[in-house]
Amino acid sequence: MNELSPFIGRWKTSGKTIDGKKINGTDIYEWMDGSKFVIHTVDVLIGNERVKSMEIIGQGEHKNEFTSYAFDNNGSTNISIMYFKNNQITIVSERERFKGEFKAMGKIIEGKWEKPSDKDWEYLMDIRLEKEV
Repeated sequence: MNELSPFIGRWKTSGKTIDGKKINGTDIYEWMDGSKFVIHTVDVLIGNERVKSMEIIGQGEHKNEFTSYAFDNNGSTNISIMYFKNNQITIVSERERFKGEFKAMGKIIEGKWEKPSDKDWEYLMDIRLEKEV
């Protein structure tokens, strides 16, 4: 589970959606007791809408693969597969995909979320997380 260690901490979250709504808030990643799972909580404003979610991340079927179970305050659930290679992060589910990377020696995560379209993936939002010290 050491691949998840760079995520651990409190992050300032910012970004912008395809329709220009600003994203601001906080992401927190912390080890569950026993260090077998990571608990990820999100508290952001997307425009004027508050979005809160909780995600549980654990080892997947293959090395460098993790499974994520997410739940939000709107009643949505999502199961994703997460992959890490070097500083690259890919998260994929039936409803969305994230492609991003760690920058600034692991203190910044930048990337974009996409949603499926008829032929491929369509841009949804840019996101930036800055680790708080």
